[in-house]
Amino acid sequence: EECPMAMANECNAIVGQYVEWMSRNFIPNKTGDNCVLRTPYKRPDGDYIEVRLVNKGGKLYLTDGGGTYDYLFLSGIDLLSPSKGREILIRSILTANDVTLFDDTELAVELRDNINIGLALSRLIRAINSLQSLVYASRPTGVRFFREKVEDFFIEKQVPYEANYVVKGKTSDHRFDFYVPARQLYLVRTLSTDNPTWATRIAKE
Repeated sequence: EECPMAMANECNAIVGQYVEWMSRNFIPNKTGDNCVLRTPYKRPDGDYIEVRLVNKGGKLYLTDGGGTYDYLFLSGIDLLSPSKGREILIRSILTANDVTLFDDTELAVELRDNINIGLALSRLIRAINSLQSLVYASRPTGVRFFREKVEDFFIEKQVPYEANYVVKGKTSDHRFDFYVPARQLYLVRTLSTDNPTWATRIAKE
């Protein structure tokens, strides 16, 4: 049997390697007045989770920039739907991690004076991952069907296109439903009236 000291050394080595991996894979960027942090954790679609440090009303917050809401809605899940069961589940996830929802679309943790930033970041990422797991128990709804109808239209009209097109940005990637390589190139995001708040936000972007 290994002695306790040898086991302790192994545990310390594991912790050290994990901390070193974390320090290499949390990649900070700056956009405007905000700090954007690309985490090493991924969404179910393979995109990296990003968090932002923002100032709202004189208070500092870590937020997901609305990325979780956008991802879920494009997957057919509306966090603001009137489903009682889903509302209870979402509220329990937010409450358990002490995370709030800004403007109905943005997950956020307030960085109060006495708060541990590492713990706050961990809580935010935990809430993001918990909410994203809803995609594994969902059925396609209106917005997904509409996107499929648009794709069917392109096929019927023999319009060349590429689905789920990603544009590399300076600080983050931007995903579009379709890329159409015509004389004038088109990047397409399909909008549904199922959720006016989300549609208005994407239209503004």
